[in-house]
Amino acid sequence: MALSILLSVHLPVMMIAGTILMERAERKTSGRPGQSPFRLLKGILRNLVRNPLVIGLVLGALVHLIGIPLGGPVKIVVDQLAGIAAPAALISIGMAVDKYGLAGNTGLASITSTLKLIVLPATVYGACQLLGLNSNWTAALVLTSSVPTGVNAWLIANHFNVGHGLASSTITITTALGVISVSAWAYILL
Repeated sequence: MALSILLSVHLPVMMIAGTILMERAERKTSGRPGQSPFRLLKGILRNLVRNPLVIGLVLGALVHLIGIPLGGPVKIVVDQLAGIAAPAALISIGMAVDKYGLAGNTGLASITSTLKLIVLPATVYGACQLLGLNSNWTAALVLTSSVPTGVNAWLIANHFNVGHGLASSTITITTALGVISVSAWAYILL
């Protein structure tokens, strides 16, 4: 339950924040004037509506609310898609890392990786303590926040055509160090 709530809130919030930040980065690198707030909001909403993860969350929630049992060929297709999603994302990230590499991005990528693997989970832990959440909710939220940076960072960079190297380097570093960070947080929490 905690993980479902986290995913349904985290993804839209981070997509909005990521889109706003990448739009600012694109404007700085290209020298073009910024978009109007209405146009930026329209673009954010379009990105959310087209995002496969948001579509999956909405469809899954609808199927659950309506009470349609998943079975037969539909379940087989959904299970097969779920089974190939992570490997396909890793292959695309691997191709990006091959193209952009780590050279020239290690300093900033190390900072973003530290923020992702240490500062974010510590902040989530602190918020859980302040809110008085029980240990199961705290563990679910903190462990989820401590996992490596996912493919959405690359997708946003690709959409705005800026920050590819930083996104791929951050994903690489957090993936390499994620085993340590997730294990450390699990040890602290359990």
